[in-house]
Amino acid sequence: MFRRKRSADELSVEELERLLLLKKREERAQRLRRLASEGRVVQPAEPAAPAVPPPAPPPRAEGYAATPQMAPAERPKPEPSGRRLDMKRVREQLLLALEVLALVGLVVILAGSLLNLQELNREVVEASGSNRPTPTSTALIEVRVLPGGHEPPVPGREPVPAQYQHLVSPEVQVPIPTPGPEQPTRIVIPAINVDARVVEGDGWEQL
Repeated sequence: MFRRKRSADELSVEELERLLLLKKREERAQRLRRLASEGRVVQPAEPAAPAVPPPAPPPRAEGYAATPQMAPAERPKPEPSGRRLDMKRVREQLLLALEVLALVGLVVILAGSLLNLQELNREVVEASGSNRPTPTSTALIEVRVLPGGHEPPVPGREPVPAQYQHLVSPEVQVPIPTPGPEQPTRIVIPAINVDARVVEGDGWEQL
């Protein structure tokens, strides 16, 4: 039966250190054997055993390889181009639907605002019309007795309304001035058939 090889992520730190130490020892032994076969190095004496024994290796589970095997990373499988195009088309359709919904919502809001404004104007007009007094027909000129009338004064009946009495004052007789010589406007001489207009500023020479 084949043993399943564990990856480096499944090993503990102590197991990794032990495997690294074994790997270095194997490489050193191979290098010494190669140099010895070429006659370039003398076999060293066996090193003295250390006073302190090395720590006991951790228990090794059955079914795992000594050398860690790195499992290759799985690459994501490329999606087919048809599926990618379908997702792009669906995304564009969703964006278009959102834009249409936003436009419809804006139109609805504007229409509602316009209707509310019209309703408010109508209520204001109705409220102002209800508070307006009802017009009544009144005479433009009231019958009053003017001063200097032919009727005799009547007690309790003022000839002029009280609010206009301060505007009424007796008239002062101004003498009419005596007419004097005026500027001629036309010259007529029937003997010589002259009938001409006289302009202010004309002298005897112009006449």
